[in-house]
Amino acid sequence: MFLDLFFRAEDPITMRTVLKSATFQNFIGNLTDPDDTNNLLKLRDLVEYKYFRPNYVVITPGVYDENGNEITPPVYDSWCWLHLRLIGQNVNDDLINPGDPDPDHWNKSRIVDWMKNNGTLKTIRGCTVFEYIVAATGNKAIQVWRGKDMDDNGVLFHQFLGGNVY
Repeated sequence: MFLDLFFRAEDPITMRTVLKSATFQNFIGNLTDPDDTNNLLKLRDLVEYKYFRPNYVVITPGVYDENGNEITPPVYDSWCWLHLRLIGQNVNDDLINPGDPDPDHWNKSRIVDWMKNNGTLKTIRGCTVFEYIVAATGNKAIQVWRGKDMDDNGVLFHQFLGGNVY
């Protein structure tokens, strides 16, 4: 059993501010900055993640001729992304009613419930997105995207924004 959450923030400081807040640490455990500068944070056991720094995720792929020469350069997202996967017991820890056998973990997630109560619901590229404005970082936004919506649209996350693979 797992729950995929995708966080998109205007900058790494906004991402770090939200994920290190008491509210989110109650959901996903204590976070510490890693020694490895290519990553954003370290999470407790049974939580997997992949972090993408700003200007790394491709929004629109480049166009190339038959010789591989660039005709149009790719467009990169200036925001950073975090794919967070809660696994096993961590999913239950995050659920509003952990004993409920209903497999719809997204709608029962305390993280999503918090975003629903404090953020604005949006639809971007056919996906349900909750956006929260972070006053502590100069009113910058962080978004939580639902992986299932991406899948329902026939797009895997690693292909969602132009063909990134991880």
